[in-house]
Amino acid sequence: MNKIIFYKLLILSAVTFLLSGCGEAYRGAASGLMPRLQKVLIQYHVCENDQDCRNKDVMLGEHGNRVNINFYGIKDEKIVSAIFKVVVDEGATLTGNAPITVRVFTKSKSENLGVKATFGLNTPAFQLDINNKSPNN
Repeated sequence: MNKIIFYKLLILSAVTFLLSGCGEAYRGAASGLMPRLQKVLIQYHVCENDQDCRNKDVMLGEHGNRVNINFYGIKDEKIVSAIFKVVVDEGATLTGNAPITVRVFTKSKSENLGVKATFGLNTPAFQLDINNKSPNN
């Protein structure tokens, strides 16, 4: 009986160790960039105010080994250009020089869920990757 408990604890410890670095490293870094990008959405009338942007699920952060921000329901290339300009011009400063990925989907968040997401069929219309190096790396 003691061997079973030992092996369960060993497996639990290994899983905990492997998952401990899963995507939390840049959560704080995203908090500097996302409010600035939300201003772009308001400026281009995608949403009326901060609360409206949250209610519409237009912009969402995502876990990972970098700052990941997804935009949903954005079809106008002028808006995409404005988003990317902020990320290129201000992203390093606002995130503490963290690596950044921005994905823009033309369909809403709800349209990107389900079977399409499961099979990887919800490819973004636009994607920008910036490989900044944070001072901690």
